Order: sequence, then structure tokens, then C-alpha cells
Amino acid sequence: MTVLPHPMRRKTDSFRYRIYDLAFQSDLKAIRLMLGLGAMFIGLGFLWPVPVFPTEAQLLAGTGRHTYSLMAKIAPEWLWGIMFFFQGTVMLWSLMLDYRNKALLWFDACLGSILWTVAIGACYLAYWPGFSNLLSYRPPAIMGGEVAAALASWWVFVRYHFDGDQHG
Repeated sequence: MTVLPHPMRRKTDSFRYRIYDLAFQSDLKAIRLMLGLGAMFIGLGFLWPVPVFPTEAQLLAGTGRHTYSLMAKIAPEWLWGIMFFFQGTVMLWSLMLDYRNKALLWFDACLGSILWTVAIGACYLAYWPGFSNLLSYRPPAIMGGEVAAALASWWVFVRYHFDGDQHG
């Protein structure tokens, strides 16, 4: 049985280099595609004829979707729907048509970052018991994908804002 020697490690094989390459050198097309689709689907969900946000009566009765209670206090459901759908549409439009206007890309990344962060933060804070009861806090666990989307949206904003990165 012949054992092949381990090939020499290249600089590009290191974990640190791969993280740097993924974070700063890769294009943002796949991230923007997923964020755009996600924003459009969330927008459609809020624009659906059946209400998602709870009413005050539902909250007092202990029924309804408590997760969205803070979002309902920030803006009406239709406005959340329009904003998310608009942001997703702009992102997909600029991606599909390869439109690279720096101002539009910056505006889209900024709007997306704010929308995702406020929406996700409101959903998590809807159940926040305060720091004194931190260990009893039960966050909405299914929201992990949305947290990743908020972080990705901020990363797109950072890349566009600081690097002037318009190739993604």
C-alpha cells in the first residue's frame, strides 16, 4: 500500500485566508439574491389579505401573534409589507439587470439593513423579560435565519459603504 505524501500547504489553504477571501474578495451576488427573495417573500406575507399583526384585543386576551406586537406599534402591517417588498424588488432588479449605480446600491443596502434589524429586533424584544430574568428568556428560536439575513444585509451595506464595492 503506497501512502501519498501530504501536498505542501499553500498560503491560500489557511482558514484565516479563506475567511478573508469569502468576506472581502468574493462577490455579493448570492447573498443579494437570497436577501432580495427573502425581503419580497416577507413583504408578500405582510401584504397577504389575512392580518399577521395582532390587535390590542387579541393581545389583552392572550391570543394573536405576540411576536409581531412591537412591529405593530412601530408601523402598520401594510407599510412593513410595502417596504420589504420594495427593498427586495430593488435588490433583485439591480442584480438581474446588473445595474451598479452606487447611490442606488447604497440606498438599497442601507434600507435593507434597517428593515431587517428593526423587524428582527422587534420580534426578539416582544418576549424580552428584562435583564433580571435573562435566564428565563425564551427567544423565538426559528428566527435564526432572519438573524443571519440581518447580519448579511449589514455586511452588504458595509462592503458598499466602505469599500465602494460595486462588483457584487
